[in-house]
Amino acid sequence: MLVVLQIQTVAKTAGMHRNEWVENADRWVAGFLEMFEEGCHKMGTAIRDRIQERLMGQQPRGLLPNGQVDVDNEDEYSDDDSDEYYDEEEYFEEEKR
Repeated sequence: MLVVLQIQTVAKTAGMHRNEWVENADRWVAGFLEMFEEGCHKMGTAIRDRIQERLMGQQPRGLLPNGQVDVDNEDEYSDDDSDEYYDEEEYFEEEKR
């Protein structure tokens, strides 16, 4: 008889506090969804930034993001073959002296 009375008391209490429990559950779900949305936004931003970094790394040097030639960097990439020939044997012979 005591168990039945306890179950009835719990059921009565649950009925009285049902609205509080529902409101709490609503707040928990709303908070979770808000945090989930923020996390998705951060992840999307991180993915977009990562893709942009990789694409910028693939651009040929000397080109600006708009595809125009960067005239300031033109002399950095000249094909000047007039450099002197470097001979390793001569270098090592000079060091031995």
